[in-house]
Amino acid sequence: MARELTKIHEELLRGTVAEARVDLASRDRVRGEICLLVEALPQSQSVALSAGPPVKIADQVARMQAEAGGDEMEALKRLARERGVSKSELYRELQRERARRK
Repeated sequence: MARELTKIHEELLRGTVAEARVDLASRDRVRGEICLLVEALPQSQSVALSAGPPVKIADQVARMQAEAGGDEMEALKRLARERGVSKSELYRELQRERARRK
């Protein structure tokens, strides 16, 4: 967490969100502009933390097509929205999955 950046009372707190919260809660008051910096896990670690084995995109697309009908691209659009990624990124990953199967 950074507070009052580029000013005379500039302050940086490092640690977990819980640690920063405890530190700030122990103060009488907290003033100034605060910027919270969050470190994202590398993609390999974030995938490892998800529950269960990874589900293949092709399987999810096929399931969506069976449930709601429509073509592959429409199912990819819906899946991309659910995952919070771009449709083109998801399509590239689907093509990689298919290439690995060959």
